[in-house]
Amino acid sequence: MAARKKKTTDDEGPPELLPVDMDALPANADDDDDAAPPLRLQMKKKEFIDLATARSGIRKPDARAAIEATLATLAQALSAGQDLILPPLGRLKVAREKPTRKGRMLMLRLQLDEGAKAADPLADDDADS
Repeated sequence: MAARKKKTTDDEGPPELLPVDMDALPANADDDDDAAPPLRLQMKKKEFIDLATARSGIRKPDARAAIEATLATLAQALSAGQDLILPPLGRLKVAREKPTRKGRMLMLRLQLDEGAKAADPLADDDADS
């Protein structure tokens, strides 16, 4: 049996975030039943890890482990009903909770910290003191 050849990919780096023109997005027409559903922009976990790796310079396996642990901690805290204060992101809290067949659905409220200055992910902790 012949050995499988591994796929090789050119190291193009992580995808870049593109600016979104919010005025160009379709309007949400409540009175038009034939209107298309509103456009939903999504970022998958793989893309998130790629962008975080590029921004921080951390090796991908290390970043993946840290991000997965962070996401698990966020899920645990939100599931317990804790409010999260996470600069430079902002304040995140559970607004409502709804039981579903597969578990629970949490409706979250995020107050963005637009005025907060993003910290340099590579800055030393003692640089501020």
